Amino acid sequence: MSVVSQVILNADDELRYPTSGELKGIQDFLKTGPQRLGIAQTLAESEKKIVDQASKALWRRRPDFIAPG
Repeated sequence: MSVVSQVILNADDELRYPTSGELKGIQDFLKTGPQRLGIAQTLAESEKKIVDQASKALWRRRPDFIAPG
C-alpha cells in the first residue's frame, strides 16, 4: 500500500486528521514521483533482458528443473 493510502487509512481509522509528520511523509513521497516513474520505465524497457538473464541463471543453478517447451 502506498504511503498516501496508509496515512489516510490510519488517520481515518483513528477519526483524526493526519499529523504534520504524516503530511511531511506524503510530501516527501510525492517529491520522489519522477524518480519512481523513471525506475518503473527502466524496468519495463528491460523486462525481456531481466527475464532472460534470470532464466539462464536458474538453468545454470538448477539444470534438473524441466525446461519449458
